[in-house]
Amino acid sequence: MTDKQENKFSMFLMVQRVLDSNSPLWSAITAFSTACSDFRNNNKKIKEINTNQEFIYTGIAKKKAEMREKLITATHKVAGAALSYATSTDDTRLAAAVDFTYSKLNRTRDTILVDICSQIYNQANAVIAALAAFGITPADMTSLENSITVFQESIVNPREAINAKAQYTSDLRKYIALGDSILKKRIDPLMRQFKSTNPVFYENYTSARAVIDIGVRHQKETTPVPPAPPIDPEPLPDEER
Repeated sequence: MTDKQENKFSMFLMVQRVLDSNSPLWSAITAFSTACSDFRNNNKKIKEINTNQEFIYTGIAKKKAEMREKLITATHKVAGAALSYATSTDDTRLAAAVDFTYSKLNRTRDTILVDICSQIYNQANAVIAALAAFGITPADMTSLENSITVFQESIVNPREAINAKAQYTSDLRKYIALGDSILKKRIDPLMRQFKSTNPVFYENYTSARAVIDIGVRHQKETTPVPPAPPIDPEPLPDEER
């Protein structure tokens, strides 16, 4: 939801609260009762869409973080063995290519991380037979290769998530517009009959219909304090004049 949509939906929920708390006043009016039911169901739909949209954001972020963690862990393991092997054979070129700590990998941006992990995989795979003595098996290399592929796909092709996000965004606009329409064209006109018969209900409803920008804080203006008038110096004694 955008800030504007959140403000509008907050108004919808406030209006629903006022209507529900005064249901004995309008429940016998068929058109009013039907409109309120439609409005309540529409609010449920908006809440459901918003929950699904938020799940996409948090779900994708969580899944990506898990894949990144798995990739870094696998790379760190292989790099450690390759570095130990390079040191024991005095292979400075290999040592420089695989000398990455866990924290350094973790601080690296996604696309660069893929390049570094691929580099470490290629360097280690070239000496895979020798790495057996350092605790690395072909299965470890396969796991690292798969982790690189999966993580790379997650950062370059999030098409499913993009499509779902677009659909939920479109649905939110649709149902918020429908909620507006139910209020303006059905409930607002029917509320007029309560202006004189139940002014408290009418005033509470009118107040609830106001959209408040809850995303912005307004600071109360302060009246500037005028400067104090200058103080005249005390006259000097006659002997000092």
